Amino acid sequence: MADETDAAIMITDVHARVAYHNSGFTKMFGWTLDETHRKPVSSLLVRQASEGFFDDIHREFVVGRSVKVDELILNKFGHRHWCNVICSPVMGLDGEWKYTLSVLLDITRTKIYEVLNNSVLEAVARDLPLIEVLEMVCEKVEQIAPEISASILQVDE
Repeated sequence: MADETDAAIMITDVHARVAYHNSGFTKMFGWTLDETHRKPVSSLLVRQASEGFFDDIHREFVVGRSVKVDELILNKFGHRHWCNVICSPVMGLDGEWKYTLSVLLDITRTKIYEVLNNSVLEAVARDLPLIEVLEMVCEKVEQIAPEISASILQVDE
């Protein structure tokens, strides 16, 4: 069933080593299961995680709590993906944490628009001239969609 979704689904053991991931994970991140099996997740994906990131998550899992974060993750080829990551501990019959089920949803487009919106609001709040704000918008739009050439045709009073 997990291979029928485009979401990246991954199961790791308590040492954060990959036990399984679906084809959605391979599509998003480029790693095959043979390449990832029993390897630590931190060596594969989260190269930009802050100090203590995994320690904080580990503490939540031990007590049976899920963790939800938005994280910038690099794939096998160095491409960045903003992901909404939902990780849930799977407890054994003895009540101990055994595995972690993670679902990673690509929210890159949403994050890019959020960054664009925040940049414009910040520029307006700093009272930058309209032409500078519009030029910044054009540059950001071209970064988001390289196939588009954005330009300002006219600015009047």
